[in-house]
Amino acid sequence: MVAFLVTVSDAGLWNIGAAFWGLVAGVAVSWLVERADFAAERAR
Repeated sequence: MVAFLVTVSDAGLWNIGAAFWGLVAGVAVSWLVERADFAAERAR
């Protein structure tokens, strides 16, 4: 949802388009919210 909202907002920063920032925001929020899942995956 975050990735979609950032992309739709058409926020460009440093001459980089919203699609890239949407991906970055989506991965960042996913990592923050699902830290335990990422840690469990790394432990395997």
